[in-house]
Amino acid sequence: AGDPRETYLAAYTRDTYGDGADVSFEASGAGAITLKAAVAAVRNGGTIVMVASSHGEVPIDLNTIMNSQKRLVGTLAYTNEDFAEVITAIADGTLDPSPLVSSTISLDDAIEKGLNHLLGEGRNSEVKILVRP
Repeated sequence: AGDPRETYLAAYTRDTYGDGADVSFEASGAGAITLKAAVAAVRNGGTIVMVASSHGEVPIDLNTIMNSQKRLVGTLAYTNEDFAEVITAIADGTLDPSPLVSSTISLDDAIEKGLNHLLGEGRNSEVKILVRP
């Protein structure tokens, strides 16, 4: 499919699947641009599933949803049991989370280099920030 920053998803999907996909998943949380692409990529009557939390308010044209009879569905991706399973896997060494750690900061830097960074440009570059006391 190519890089979604360079390839218009809806056009690619329609070229590949004719009227569009049956279902699209917005899993990036990037905002309006990815939600708009997810809506445009599905056929009339198709379903758009919101998997990721967005970084703020995301405007959407509800007339497009209504007129094309598309369904916009929200879902939570993880349960308490999922988290417990992952914690156990990390604790017993089955799962190595270190590849997800994009930065390590001190507790003193948690606000400036952690929270404030993620509220700004950091959301474009960070995966997980590890705070070490």
